[in-house]
Amino acid sequence: MSHTQVKVCGVRRVGDALHAVSLGASRIGCVLASDSPRQATTNEVRAIRTAIGDDDARLVLVFRQESTDRVLNAANATGVSSVQVHRASDSQIVELREHGLHVTPVVSLGSAHAQRAEQTQRERLARAPEDRRSGSPILVDHGDGGSGQRFDPRLLDELSARDLFVAGGLTANNVAALIQAHQPLGVDVSSGLESRPGVKDPMAMSAFFEAVRLAESASEVRR
Repeated sequence: MSHTQVKVCGVRRVGDALHAVSLGASRIGCVLASDSPRQATTNEVRAIRTAIGDDDARLVLVFRQESTDRVLNAANATGVSSVQVHRASDSQIVELREHGLHVTPVVSLGSAHAQRAEQTQRERLARAPEDRRSGSPILVDHGDGGSGQRFDPRLLDELSARDLFVAGGLTANNVAALIQAHQPLGVDVSSGLESRPGVKDPMAMSAFFEAVRLAESASEVRR
């Protein structure tokens, strides 16, 4: 049976990170975008990194339209080598990788910005299998992420979702339908697990992972 990876994003508390790992999270995201209500501090990221260890889940620093220097400085300060940068140009992605970082490219769907960058988006998505093999699969999200809004899932019909992480307004109530319809490589969830920004609800987290597990089981039965 295929295994859908789960990234829990917007984490600020050690307890939330440990609970996510215990449920099977493959990645933990800490948002460092200054305009996010989930912005984590350097000390919070360090504490989470120490708590989960290097072998339990890959810790990812999440930025939005940040300079290369800012991303590199944050990676050095926290000891985290995996980053996700919204609105990053291809040249910036290359530069960050040349500095030894694992970079998750982001494709924005369902927004005016996505429409303006349509050609770049198509070119980036064409490289999805290569990025998956490199260990830094492309993430598709609504707008700049963190809004809790969903894009039209029909936009995935023309893509090979098996090579992608999918985000955007996911909850325990809708993730199963996404997995059954598109079988993505992984799903990325943040606001759908929260009692308030940056604070995860343990019951919502458990329900989400259970929904993922049941969706995978149902897909296997149909095969």
